[in-house]
Amino acid sequence: MAYIKKAVDKSTVGEAYVYLTNHGHDPSPEDRSKQSNLMVESLHVQLFETSEKLGSKKVVSSYHESKAARLLGEVEMLTSRLDSVKAVTQDLTSELAWMRSVFGRGTETGASQQCS
Repeated sequence: MAYIKKAVDKSTVGEAYVYLTNHGHDPSPEDRSKQSNLMVESLHVQLFETSEKLGSKKVVSSYHESKAARLLGEVEMLTSRLDSVKAVTQDLTSELAWMRSVFGRGTETGASQQCS
């Protein structure tokens, strides 16, 4: 019986190892929030750079007008993505606040205390 239990435990560890090597670990809410904040900062920089390019174009020609229109489209797209990422960040912040209120300061330590 102990042999079967040991084999099952070993198999479970093996499956977990394969899953983690193929998929990686699931990020914690803190990690997802950090990633989201980094994406917001990156989009702000891209938006600023694209807006600067758009503002620096003074020559009016058909070529430059089409390029300005394309840049304006990029600015609108980046603004839309930024709004979406801000919404996700706000949701993650709310989820994190809720988890902290339920489990305590650190979600991982709080969750392990709940299980004990």
